[in-house]
Amino acid sequence: MEKLTTSAALLCILLVHIANAVSGYVTTTITTVEIDDDSSNTSQRKCRREAERADLSSCESYMRSSRRPSEEMLALRGIENQQQRDLRQCCNELRQLSHDCPCEGIKYVLEQQLEQGQRERLEAVRRARSIPSACGLRTSCDIRS
Repeated sequence: MEKLTTSAALLCILLVHIANAVSGYVTTTITTVEIDDDSSNTSQRKCRREAERADLSSCESYMRSSRRPSEEMLALRGIENQQQRDLRQCCNELRQLSHDCPCEGIKYVLEQQLEQGQRERLEAVRRARSIPSACGLRTSCDIRS
């Protein structure tokens, strides 16, 4: 009976060592995944630099603007207002960026506005989120408020 107890204890110790070895393997796998993310960070940094150099002033104007009642009436009549012109020109500015960079451009402009104390934060975020579909870009941007 004593040998059986000793054998069971040794078996438990062996299982604990195996479990520790397996959990170390999982940690190594997670580290590998994080290394893979560096390539997307490199692309993101490249796009950020491109956005910083680009003229995205119409995107800035579009995100900063809010519709006035008179502009609502013009929109109903089909007359292009300043806000619509800003959006159209913003789309053109974003198309000048590399294929995978428009989202970074939108995020950059939004961050600049929020740093400058943009009062209408929720409206600016809403506008930023609407730009990709309004411009017909084939991408969706993860824009967080």
